Amino acid sequence: MTFAVDFNIANDWGSGFTANLEIANNSSSNVNGWTLEFEAPFEITNIWGAEIVSQEGNRYTVRNLSYNGTLAADGTVSFGFNGSGDSIEPTGYSLNGESIGGSSSPIPTLSVNDVTVTEGDTGTVAADFVVNLSEASDQPVTVEYSTANGTATAGSDYTAKSGTLTFAAGETSKIVSVPVIGDTTVESNETFRLNLSNPSNGTIADAQGVGTISNDDSSTPPANTPLRIEAEDYISFFDKSSGNTGGAFRSDDVDIQATTDLGGGYNVGWIQQGEWLTYDVNIPEAGTYDIVARVASAQSGTRSLKVSVGGESETLSFGGTGGWQNWTDVTAQGVNLSAGSQQLRLDMLSNSFNVNYIDIVPSTSSPTPPTLSINDVSITEGNSGTKNATFTVNLSDASTQSVSVNYATANDTAIAGSDYTAKSGTLNFSPGQTSKTFTVPIIGDTLDEANERFKVNLSQANNATIGDGQGVGTIIDNDDSTPVLSQLSINDVSVTEGDSGTKNATFTVNLSAASTQTVSVNYATANDTAIAGSDYTAKSGTLSFNPGQTSKTFSVPILGDTTVEGNETFKVNLSQASNATIGDGQGVGTILNNDSSQPPPQQGAFNYGEALQKSILFYYAQRSGDLPDTNPLPWRGDSALNDGSDVGLDLTGGYYDAGDHVKFGLPGAASMTMLSWGAVEYQDAYQQSGQFEEILDSIKWGTDYILKAHVTDSQGTKAFYGQVGDGNLDHAFWGAPEDMTMERPAYKIDRQNPGSDLAGEAAASLAAASIVFRGVDEAYADTLLQNAQQLYDFADQYRGTYTDAIPDAGQFYNSFSGFQDELVWGATWLHKATEAAGSTDTTYLNKAESLYQGIGPGWTQSWDDKSYGAAILLAQETGKNEYKGDVEGWLNSWLPGGSTPTYTDGGLAWLSQWGSLRYSANTSFLAGVYADTVNDPNGQYSDFAEGQIDYILGDNPRDFSYMVGFGEDYALNPHHRAASGVTNISDSRDNLHTLYGALVGGPDSPNDFAYNDVRTDFISNEVAMDYNAGLTGALARMYGEFGGQTLDTISGVNLNNLNSLTVADVIAS
Repeated sequence: MTFAVDFNIANDWGSGFTANLEIANNSSSNVNGWTLEFEAPFEITNIWGAEIVSQEGNRYTVRNLSYNGTLAADGTVSFGFNGSGDSIEPTGYSLNGESIGGSSSPIPTLSVNDVTVTEGDTGTVAADFVVNLSEASDQPVTVEYSTANGTATAGSDYTAKSGTLTFAAGETSKIVSVPVIGDTTVESNETFRLNLSNPSNGTIADAQGVGTISNDDSSTPPANTPLRIEAEDYISFFDKSSGNTGGAFRSDDVDIQATTDLGGGYNVGWIQQGEWLTYDVNIPEAGTYDIVARVASAQSGTRSLKVSVGGESETLSFGGTGGWQNWTDVTAQGVNLSAGSQQLRLDMLSNSFNVNYIDIVPSTSSPTPPTLSINDVSITEGNSGTKNATFTVNLSDASTQSVSVNYATANDTAIAGSDYTAKSGTLNFSPGQTSKTFTVPIIGDTLDEANERFKVNLSQANNATIGDGQGVGTIIDNDDSTPVLSQLSINDVSVTEGDSGTKNATFTVNLSAASTQTVSVNYATANDTAIAGSDYTAKSGTLSFNPGQTSKTFSVPILGDTTVEGNETFKVNLSQASNATIGDGQGVGTILNNDSSQPPPQQGAFNYGEALQKSILFYYAQRSGDLPDTNPLPWRGDSALNDGSDVGLDLTGGYYDAGDHVKFGLPGAASMTMLSWGAVEYQDAYQQSGQFEEILDSIKWGTDYILKAHVTDSQGTKAFYGQVGDGNLDHAFWGAPEDMTMERPAYKIDRQNPGSDLAGEAAASLAAASIVFRGVDEAYADTLLQNAQQLYDFADQYRGTYTDAIPDAGQFYNSFSGFQDELVWGATWLHKATEAAGSTDTTYLNKAESLYQGIGPGWTQSWDDKSYGAAILLAQETGKNEYKGDVEGWLNSWLPGGSTPTYTDGGLAWLSQWGSLRYSANTSFLAGVYADTVNDPNGQYSDFAEGQIDYILGDNPRDFSYMVGFGEDYALNPHHRAASGVTNISDSRDNLHTLYGALVGGPDSPNDFAYNDVRTDFISNEVAMDYNAGLTGALARMYGEFGGQTLDTISGVNLNNLNSLTVADVIAS
């Protein structure tokens, strides 16, 4: 047999497992590119070392990644995955169309029985669990075991046991003895678990044995003994989701996880409205009881559950607790219950909360909880550094229980960040403790000001009530009335000159701190290489700052011309300051030349200036939010102005992904990275074509939104919102975004539910953009870089795949390549960005090199897989042969005769059905960058890049332009709701609006004529942000090589809105 497949279980936890599939090539020839098909009696929830191409029923098709596409002769390649369900070996293997067998021998299964034992009054009695193998194995089989509490508690009811069982070859049975501790306490029967995990050479069929301790004590328990019902000890249930999402304790459909609440154990979570649980309870005697539910929710708004027992029903309601593991008690008082065994039922009346346990407490035994209070504090601020204001929180009485309370500072007349450092946290009082302290740093300054105050609020108390819940911190000013003079400084400005008329270079003069007096300063321009009267208009004057003002601006007119010249500079000098001193007294104005020495008409086959202009114009059509006055498209208006309101944030702005209106974070951030890469490599072309302001504006619209979506705290990244809009709800609507009425929920990743791929790409996008803005707007570049570093640290520290946190995204943009490529990509861009900021530190470069796994034939740069771009960046930064060899081997596979794409008769390098042209455009951009910056053997990479772009623009057997609005014959009906202008996708009319610059998907097979200009064909006629991202950079390169001319007018477009756009406008937006 040519190939063989070996299936191995690495870990099995009952409801799911981790497995590896190893493919062996028993032939004498290498296999370049492999695709494996198989029938799986389980669902694959995560995969690494391969990507899922399709799933039809239980049949999966997976293929190699870029770095492991070569299956060497007599070699092996493997990939791993997590599965949900039974860990049974797949069947029906087929590799590259050849049927093959699976593992050589069946894998036995392990199971453990349930045990019941009477406890006794003293000493111990053994609960003997029998662990069985389904059949004897010819090799040793091992499995780990450990006990876990149920209603029985280790140490008081039984002795905890854990270890490893080893079945010698031929053995099929082993015994685990757990000592059960006798007592004379009258109590209900109790349970504990024996869990099996981590088998080797076997799989787990039944992973959990239940040990039941039968109570043999006969006295009636005291009437005031509380009964506790653990949420996970239900006897029946109704759950809307399949499988145990938390993966803990039990293996049915109820979602259970380990809790961090006091006492540990488990809680039921992922609750949906309409679900229910039932329990057996034994009420010791008739009477009046309080029913207490232990609950938590990270969502705001009211949550409710109904508790029914003995014919009585009580609805318990509560608000958000601030976290899924921030627990609180909610109580129904005075419930009359009869004695005896009966059933308790929990009905979930709301979504999104957790339940830990239910206590049934005799009303007479409920102690009066102690009261919490916080003191007021006064402190003198100091002139610099910090001093600590120490607050004390007291309990009115010692408690026999653990008590906790949250605290958080809040502004009054004092402002966090300038007067004090905001603090929040949780205080925990052990039983018997009555006092806790915490400190708030007070920031010293030399401003003469009134005394200021801030507040500290207590909230979410457990096992206590809040009496005095607000402490006041008074910051006593110690500065005399002698004013400290602030410093004046002026910024540097860059502006593209234009061909005629004037543009304004807007300078900003800042005061280092607000003054109580009026401040004034004179300013005047002075020549450097730029000359007043021919390059700019001389300006002078006086700026006056009223008390409290810290910023003033003025403009210097820049004169447009068509002279080909270098960039020029002039100076603006500050002088004669009143009530202030001058720190940085000279601003430099840089006039960026936009005139090209290449005479029109262009030298290439097409007008690349027009193509570049229109490719950028596509991004204006994709904008969401409150559109500025520079909006050039009259058929686009404000939309989605409430995005983020469901989570209390402003998530307006950004870009719609494609022809729909969802803002998908991963492809959106990837598109911004690629746009910025093009601007980094080909800035001169953007400036010479007059499109520099437009590309800056397009990048900043995206990065401003990414900054909004980034939530931080004192530890760095707290959360990142990776999607706005429900994909299925959105796709059910055909119409303009301005007319949307459906809900647009916001989805996030955070420390509990991470997404290294999404956060790593967001970090890359901000880092790359910071390089573009470096020298244009230093403050914005610094902000981008700081946020990029926070996001990357988060991606690296809290590793995971983003679709686990945002399942909705998995239906549309599943991260098949995992997150390793984004960690390399993000680290490499951060190295380049810190280098551009003046750093010589190589930490990020070292990180990227340590994570790099290589690339090979079979695929290319995309919104999902960044390994190819990362390899080129590493080749640029290090010059190492390792990276150059990988890149050139991959690029060679894309050339005619190579193994990666299939070439059409007309010369298109066709890779995949869905959006075939974006793959050739992306590869063209990368090939061009590599050719220009690293190596271009015999000009073959440049030739490839230029040939593919010309094919897209119309040099093909159809003489057809796949860029909307470019050329004489182009796509009229891209799959785009807004541009269609209709509310029925099947409307027979052509699109009412021209979606200028959009790249359509292209031929859906390696045939030059396999394309239909039909709106309903979302495979061939889809458009998307990522389709144009690589294309735009490739067109900038083509303009730099062959020239061209942007258009002064475009039908249906208000180009004047963009022609007046300046760098200063972009910075101010």
